[in-house]
Amino acid sequence: MSMREAVDLFGDRASDRLDEVGELPVGSGALDLTIFAEGDLDGGMAGGKLGYEHRVKEDLSIFGEGWAGWGYGDRGGFEYGALGGLRWRF
Repeated sequence: MSMREAVDLFGDRASDRLDEVGELPVGSGALDLTIFAEGDLDGGMAGGKLGYEHRVKEDLSIFGEGWAGWGYGDRGGFEYGALGGLRWRF
């Protein structure tokens, strides 16, 4: 994937998340924590995600999320990432 494709992909994901946050009542927000683990003797993975979203004002929405995971066996390796966004309508 090229840098341009990555920017477009993550930009689209951020825009979709900001659309969701824009539907929240003004002044409300949410904090989400998700963890998972799955696998068998040949390989598996475990990880988690922390996300925050807030509709600060009628014209201002924000969100941020970060994730990390570790795999073993045939799914070995460590991966991580983060995504955030701010939408200010004027």
